[in-house]
Amino acid sequence: MTNGDFITRLDALFASWNRSDQPGLSVGVVHNGTLIFRRGFGAASLEAGTRITPATRMRIGSITKHFTAVLALRLAEAGCIDLDAPIRTILSELQGPSGAPSIRQLLRHRGGIRCHLDIGVIAHGLVPSPQGYGLTLLSRTDQRNFERDTAMLYCNGGYHLVSLALERAGHDTLENLFRVWLFDPLGMHATALVPSDYTITPDIASLHIPGKDGLWRRGLFPSEELLGEGGLVSNIDDLLLWAAHLRNWSAFGSRADWDALTSCPPLQDGEDCGYGLGLMVGNYRGRQVVQHSGVMLGGTAQFMTFPEDGLDIVILINGAPAAHPVRLSERIADLFFEGQLAAPLSPARASDHAAWVGHWWSEAEGMLYSLSDSGGDLKLTMAGQVGMPLYSESYDTLISPVVSTGKVSLSLTGPDECQTLSVHFGGRTVPFVRLTEGRPDVEALFAEAAFGSYYSEEAAARATISRDDTGLNVHIHDDLGGTRYDLTPLGETVAGMTQPFMPFPMAWWVLSLAQNCDGNIAGFRISTARTRNLVFTRMPHSLPRNPE
Repeated sequence: MTNGDFITRLDALFASWNRSDQPGLSVGVVHNGTLIFRRGFGAASLEAGTRITPATRMRIGSITKHFTAVLALRLAEAGCIDLDAPIRTILSELQGPSGAPSIRQLLRHRGGIRCHLDIGVIAHGLVPSPQGYGLTLLSRTDQRNFERDTAMLYCNGGYHLVSLALERAGHDTLENLFRVWLFDPLGMHATALVPSDYTITPDIASLHIPGKDGLWRRGLFPSEELLGEGGLVSNIDDLLLWAAHLRNWSAFGSRADWDALTSCPPLQDGEDCGYGLGLMVGNYRGRQVVQHSGVMLGGTAQFMTFPEDGLDIVILINGAPAAHPVRLSERIADLFFEGQLAAPLSPARASDHAAWVGHWWSEAEGMLYSLSDSGGDLKLTMAGQVGMPLYSESYDTLISPVVSTGKVSLSLTGPDECQTLSVHFGGRTVPFVRLTEGRPDVEALFAEAAFGSYYSEEAAARATISRDDTGLNVHIHDDLGGTRYDLTPLGETVAGMTQPFMPFPMAWWVLSLAQNCDGNIAGFRISTARTRNLVFTRMPHSLPRNPE
């Protein structure tokens, strides 16, 4: 295919977003140093009536993570930090489990610590967390998701702590460290750290969320201190310049830095997780690909490079409807490599796995896995989040190879009346039992046991489970604010929880009741895809009330 044909097909691919009445996206494609495609589509701000160009700055979300990793490598090379020492050697406040992992383990999501962003949203909804919230929370907690370096679970909290450690060791703000060590040497003048959406910052595209009333809403991330976990803004030109640098390391660093970024040592059980230092390393239809996406409230992004083929793809989106950056980047690759790629994997079909569909629960893990029909394909969710495709590894085993969560393997065993879903994830295999839906007494039994008031030391938040005119719910609040979550009982002690007032659809988290030795409810636990078993303890003299 000629470059002209390729450009024509890409213009057709993005034509539906080439309009002024909705948010859009910008796209850049480079092959072996030659710019092939550089376009902007849609509105940068519906409020201001400005359009997107390739020079438009947008938030890049978690693509920030590998920039943080490169900065850590540079400071390590300068002797400012030790990547393999416990992070508490720099952040002495972290005397609990959050201080044990090394910077390298946290960059690989193998530190086992909590996600402060998850806990903040649980405790006070979309009220923005102030500066210092993450360090205070992670210094206070005496809990972890798993023992460090025994598993991999994507965690923004780890990158937040690394950011603070880099600031302390580098004797400067993260914004200045990024600029001096990375951006100025490359001439990346459009790229900068912007820690808060609540501060007016010139020359940045607005983020847009579709409202339930058909109107657009602003996307504002609920934190005043978004750092190396996802705080950068950039544009297509700067990110393509950065991709070129990663290929030749002409301004600073060396090939050893690339090897460090893309090294993915197996987990303890030998499982390959495919996550290096802020970059995902894998295979797309027979070709090696290194990538990372970003997700914000009202925007998404994708950074993808095929290192052996010299192909770089960058997509930045500020709310363009139905624009999925990973799928779009793969579509670009399909067009570029036309006829040269291996056949794509075929997703597992729900009709072929009807016995697998349902909610599956592990009391030991405090975790809910759900298998559902999504447009005919079988999809997996963890605590109601992160819808992941499933593929057949063998006759009786399905896998989800999504590297941001770590590979999940599933097998269904046992007779029909007592089937068990065996889940291999994070270095261990755990049996999950099916939750029986539709029992008319489940909600009443759950409510009778659960009604009351609770407190979480870890989140410094209070909770009350009750019922109002809209149904069963839990109100959670801390000193910053609070919110209400609707509860949908799935069993006598397990419920999904959703936030009905979010300006965007939010999937379930899972709330599970915990009994003490005499059978009374001692508290409950909340698990998300990235934080497991956040404990709330029943407050003294808080007894169940009659649901009626």
